[in-house]
Amino acid sequence: VFDHLEVEQWRIITESGIMDQVNARDAKAARTRRETDDELDRDYVFEGIFFSIPTACLFIVMDILVHRQYGETYTGGDVLRKVIKIFPAVLIMVYFSNKHKTGKFTQAAMFVVSTICGCYFLHTMFRSPALGIMLRAPGIITILVYCIVQLNLLPAVISLALCGLYYQFGNVKYDHRR
Repeated sequence: VFDHLEVEQWRIITESGIMDQVNARDAKAARTRRETDDELDRDYVFEGIFFSIPTACLFIVMDILVHRQYGETYTGGDVLRKVIKIFPAVLIMVYFSNKHKTGKFTQAAMFVVSTICGCYFLHTMFRSPALGIMLRAPGIITILVYCIVQLNLLPAVISLALCGLYYQFGNVKYDHRR
């Protein structure tokens, strides 16, 4: 008699779909746990430091090139001062962009920033190449390169193509030949 009641209870449970709801809830909890474990496995501070080093080096190289272009000297002390000045900002930028790199908002923001930086650099280079204005170039180029590297391939190519279109058609009034 009890076996017949237990079989009947399992039949009712199965037909009602309660077990499917419990299985779906367990699957969702397991997926959330895996995603949380994946995020805990990544050490974003460590990644931030190691991505910040080449980014800061790129900034310094660009800064040295701008100063050399105008015949100014650039000493080791200047390099050290610049690194100390920019490294915290670069570290914060790299940390947060790495942590949220796959997010749609972050990808969209990096796309917009890279496109604006690329077009602004071209504008600066061709319209007002004075030293005071060209001193902005290292920061602009560093942000441009970093955003392009962090973007997914298609948005990166589109951003660079937009910069190329700006170069080709946006500076129409300026003669590019030197």
